Amino acid sequence: MPWTKRILYLSVVVLAIVLIFFTINPNTKRDVVYETISASGRIEGRTTELTANSPGKVIELRRDEGESVRQGETLAILNDAAIRAKLDMAAQQLAALEKQLQAANTYLEILTDQVDLEIKQAKASVNVAEAKLQTARAAFTVAEKESQRVKKLEQQQYASEQMKDTAILQTEVRESSIREAEAAVLQTQAQLALAKLGRKRIDAKRAERDALSMQSAQAESSMRELKALIDDWNIQSPLNGTILTRSIELGEQVRPGMPLFTLMDLQRVTLKVFIPETQIGQLTLNQEAEVLIDAYPDRRFPARVKQIAQQAEFTPKNVETREERVKLVFAVELAILDNKDNLLKPGMPADALIVVQAPVNPL
Repeated sequence: MPWTKRILYLSVVVLAIVLIFFTINPNTKRDVVYETISASGRIEGRTTELTANSPGKVIELRRDEGESVRQGETLAILNDAAIRAKLDMAAQQLAALEKQLQAANTYLEILTDQVDLEIKQAKASVNVAEAKLQTARAAFTVAEKESQRVKKLEQQQYASEQMKDTAILQTEVRESSIREAEAAVLQTQAQLALAKLGRKRIDAKRAERDALSMQSAQAESSMRELKALIDDWNIQSPLNGTILTRSIELGEQVRPGMPLFTLMDLQRVTLKVFIPETQIGQLTLNQEAEVLIDAYPDRRFPARVKQIAQQAEFTPKNVETREERVKLVFAVELAILDNKDNLLKPGMPADALIVVQAPVNPL
């Protein structure tokens, strides 16, 4: 429809609405008449491009262009034999590492208990040996004193030669016991030192266990990454909307970042129009409006002023006449409030009637 004819058509429609309104409501106050500003534009909307996160082959297509979808609904399914093989291998590797880790933990626990017991027993042996050494030294001291006493008595002829020899023999025996006890102490101390070396074995086994634990964690991380790739094969809609374009075919091999679907929430479409600077002062945010399209001449879609540009611009080039293009206009975005039947789609030409109030003389 040419631009001038469209404006004329809208003006006739508005006048008819006003006449019908006052015919039906003769008691209505006539000191304020609702007027409208008419403008034309195209339906717009925010699109969401759904891309592939992981490589795969399209093995199933469940939705096509023009179909309405719900958030979380599966649109397509991908598959990749190589990734599944990697996942199976990673699962086997993780299972083997977990078994090794379990065995390492069990061995480390047993080794720790064993070393602790050996150290405890070695310490007890050292204590016994040291106690025997103290006893031997005490006995030697007694024997030596007895030998000195008998020696003096023998010099005074109060003790026989036999008594002196016996005392000397006892001293030698006690001295020999000391040497044996000292050797036992040294031996038990060596056994204790050897038992304490078991702690280094524990440290070595603990390091091996920690290395296995790290390998297991890495294998588990690899599995999670592979599972995430597989989860991404289930291509789901991120919103309630309509599929505008489908960019893939059944059997096609896709790569990460490749576009799959373009979606739009048709419940949130807008109409962008351009208002002359002479009329922009009559508009405010949230003003009521109606949207009309040629495809549905009997339908009126309610709307509100959502956004008003702060700076003027020249009329866009898609306006038909040069006279209109050289005018300064302000871009105005109308939010369409009801598109539940998804009749309004991006790119459709549409007309807008923005309701304004202007005081006029009573009829």
